[in-house]
Amino acid sequence: MSKSLRCATFSVAALLSSGVLQAESGQPFRFADGDRVVLLGDTFFERAQRYGWLETALQRRFPNENLQFRNLGWSGDTVFAESRGIFDPPATGYARMLEQIRDLKPTVILLNYGGNESFNGPDYRDTFIRQYDKLLDDLSSTKARVVLVSPLPLVDAGSPLPKPAGQNLIRKQFVNAVQKLAKDRTLHFVDMWSPIEQHLDDFGSDFLTPDGIHLTGYGYSIVSTILARTLAGDPVSMTPQVKLGNTAAEFDGYGIQQDDYEASASSRRLQATLSENSATIGIRISADQLNPGKYELRSNDEFCCELTSDQLNRSALSDHGSIAMLDVEELRQTIVQKNEMYFYRWRPQNVTYLFLFRKHEQGNNAKEVDEFLPIIARLETRIHELKSQPRKLNIEIVAKPPAGN
Repeated sequence: MSKSLRCATFSVAALLSSGVLQAESGQPFRFADGDRVVLLGDTFFERAQRYGWLETALQRRFPNENLQFRNLGWSGDTVFAESRGIFDPPATGYARMLEQIRDLKPTVILLNYGGNESFNGPDYRDTFIRQYDKLLDDLSSTKARVVLVSPLPLVDAGSPLPKPAGQNLIRKQFVNAVQKLAKDRTLHFVDMWSPIEQHLDDFGSDFLTPDGIHLTGYGYSIVSTILARTLAGDPVSMTPQVKLGNTAAEFDGYGIQQDDYEASASSRRLQATLSENSATIGIRISADQLNPGKYELRSNDEFCCELTSDQLNRSALSDHGSIAMLDVEELRQTIVQKNEMYFYRWRPQNVTYLFLFRKHEQGNNAKEVDEFLPIIARLETRIHELKSQPRKLNIEIVAKPPAGN
């Protein structure tokens, strides 16, 4: 795990106010054992493959269910499949997309659209919703349970990039329209807009996104945690924290079981196990009554960051806080590898030679893309093994020797 992620400004577990609109049954969304989940949408879903946090959070939130994820996100896409035509018109790409989804036989489909469409202005909203409605009709033959995920707000990334406030006013209209569409069709709706908009300063915008639109790995870890918990209807008005005192550790209403604890005037050591149904990937750490000086924070035997005793005592957000990452890195890396193998399977770089208008040249090699399937199956077996393991938190705070020692 990268040092930049471990030293982020705020805990990945910053689960603040967000909401999920439940379907008519009034029950929160639940995955079932054996679910095959298709992620369909634009850049937010496609780039999620690179970091793996989205599936990590969802897999950890449902550790006992054997889940398969197939990411069909496509950067810049719209409900008209305007990015998927390749060398064909969008309508051909749209038909090809529907065929791919039906071939996958999904039991759950998560859709994320509206962000790109909002750049066409408020007058385009009705056109967008009509096509979104048609897309849902066209997907109905799969019998999959459907979840609509809202677009995310644009973030002010500073000069020379433009201020996003005006565009966000338009974008929010599209969010509201998607929410109404979900209500009209009795579908689950996940509001990703509110927690980011309301608590952007806590997250640290400079860590969340480099350009105001795309998320960093840290940004994905935050947003993915929120999505997983709100989708499941979990309480989201909590910021999990651990206070490492001079005599005992204190847990802020979170499913943590202490296994071992040591404290002195110059160190703290905690070993703990977390509840299995948590999507959280990190926890904020504070420590009081330490000797003045500089300290190293280690999480699961890896260096996290350097902090002063004052920073640890305050766990100050402005001082890039103290965050301990949970032991999910092997799971995340396995998910990233699985996503890469599946991407090569369904979007090979030489797709025109294998499947499209030049397949008369090399189409006989198309059979080789199926050779990715057993690799994907092995990786998914490993993912299920890893996500089912107990979640461990090993925190160590030790005084840093003075310079020259």
